[in-house]
Amino acid sequence: MKIHELKGVEQLDELNFKHAVAAATLGAATMLNHKAEAPDLPVQPISKLQYQQPKLTPDPAIQNAADIIADKYDLDNRFALDIVKLAHKYQKPGFPTAKDLLAVIAVESQFQPNAISGLHKDPAVGLMQVRPKKWNIDPEALKDPETCIQMGADILHKYYKHLHGDKQAALQAYNVGMQNFQQGTEAPNYLHKFERELKKLFSI
Repeated sequence: MKIHELKGVEQLDELNFKHAVAAATLGAATMLNHKAEAPDLPVQPISKLQYQQPKLTPDPAIQNAADIIADKYDLDNRFALDIVKLAHKYQKPGFPTAKDLLAVIAVESQFQPNAISGLHKDPAVGLMQVRPKKWNIDPEALKDPETCIQMGADILHKYYKHLHGDKQAALQAYNVGMQNFQQGTEAPNYLHKFERELKKLFSI
């Protein structure tokens, strides 16, 4: 082999070596970048025990009413709070307000969801003592606090509108029945009990 040919081979080998080194360096850098972007580590999900949702503090007025009701009627505090929240949920424009609903519940059932009246025909059921046959509803459904409060609120509001926005008339009709009230039957004692419960529960 001639000298100039030997030098050409050496130059080619040196060039190939540099290319190989550059390729190896590039490959290593790529692997490092790949590891930096996507580390091969197992993802540990946060368990329910590790994360706790923040406890929501109820409105002070709602909590205060619930505390008074729970103490006065010897109820579970959580149950009393649920009842107060439901009263706020189903209150109506004008009447009944949440306070009105709670006072009616106090008079009608003393906050006992399974209460049943002593009427022989169509006895009233639940927190607000709704008559199931008259309003075409399952008696067992009325033992559910939310269902009974919703029904009672609807009836009171219906009477309130029918009696031209007269709150006291609506309350008496709720107690004795609309037909009886319109025929002249009144319930002043019921109104007295209602006002007394409002004062006890809300200090007004």
